[in-house]
Amino acid sequence: MLYSVLEASKLLNVTRKTIYDKINVLKEIKTEVKTKNNIKYLTEQGISLIRLSLTKQNDYTESNENLNDNLCDSYIKSDSPSYTDIHNLIETLKNELIVKNKQIESLTDALSHSQKLNENNQVLLQQSHQKVFLLEQKKEEKPWWKKIFS
Repeated sequence: MLYSVLEASKLLNVTRKTIYDKINVLKEIKTEVKTKNNIKYLTEQGISLIRLSLTKQNDYTESNENLNDNLCDSYIKSDSPSYTDIHNLIETLKNELIVKNKQIESLTDALSHSQKLNENNQVLLQQSHQKVFLLEQKKEEKPWWKKIFS
């Protein structure tokens, strides 16, 4: 019996792309593929070859996952002594943060002090400008008799 690619994908619970990929990759399946009206059909032997290929791939993936889990576990176990190193590093970094916060606080205080001094200087400068302006006005003012006779 012949199965279309769509039927084969439903039968094997995979996508049509997976079936087409297997047809292109597996050399032994080439004889099990028939083409009619531009539609590819698989024989039962072809479907069993694809099923076998998929199970091999799943076994390979599962063994890789198990291997990765084992490697991670062994890596974690081998790095257990370095936990104290990491803890010490964290404590050192916390202490550095405390020092930096104190530095920031002192710089903030110095900046606010400088801003107050600048504000006071601006007030004094404005007052001196007003005094100069008043003195210049007094110089320009003439007594009333000079205004009349000049």
